[in-house]
Amino acid sequence: MLIIEFVGLPGSGKSTIVNQVVKKCREIEIDIVQPGSEIINETSRVIRNIKKLNPSLKYLIDNQKQSYEFIKGIRKNNIKSIRDHYKMIYYYIFIASMIHKAKVCPKINFLDEGMFQVLWAINFLSKDNNWTYLLEKVVRYDLLPDIIFLVEADKEEVFDRLDKRNSGKLVTNLKKGGSELERRLNSKNLNKAYGVYAEAKRNILSLSEKTEKLEVFQITNNEIDDLNENVEKIKQIIMHHVNKNI
Repeated sequence: MLIIEFVGLPGSGKSTIVNQVVKKCREIEIDIVQPGSEIINETSRVIRNIKKLNPSLKYLIDNQKQSYEFIKGIRKNNIKSIRDHYKMIYYYIFIASMIHKAKVCPKINFLDEGMFQVLWAINFLSKDNNWTYLLEKVVRYDLLPDIIFLVEADKEEVFDRLDKRNSGKLVTNLKKGGSELERRLNSKNLNKAYGVYAEAKRNILSLSEKTEKLEVFQITNNEIDDLNENVEKIKQIIMHHVNKNI
């Protein structure tokens, strides 16, 4: 079992990298599992949310104490709107259910959206950033991956990608328009998005220093050459882990 989480701003290229790495790995007969990808990539938002319901409810019933503590932590973060507050609770429960699914899968699992992406979203939507409580719960309830790839791109590049995607000018195999948070990023709040990501990065790097279990790699993804180089780098890291466990 190996769980790999990709963390980065919307528009940083996480999904593009994931799709390319999955393709390259399958070419050399390394099977990659993407828990929940068939739900996350559903083009209809209504159908997507309906499909999330079953695994989310099951996880909520099976993990009541953990879910209660996370919901309590989300409330502490002072999210600006009631609607966003409940959306973040639903987001957390669904992603936690996918991590739980990955934990019992003997294969290599890719999480395009994992718990640190959830924490980024919660803090981006909050009036006051508060990482400590929720981060402690992530560690306590073993919601950490084995490897994190921090995917980064320049502000101008991220904004240009999001603008093209939301206007339909960017050819992509992702759901049209990306996530709702992507569409809410603009020139006014992009600095905050980067600030919250910087906090996420600091917490991830600090956590990796405290535990031997967590490996962290940073990759820059601005140009097509970066993409090709990153895909090869990630493939080599995966091959190393596969060979190590043979």
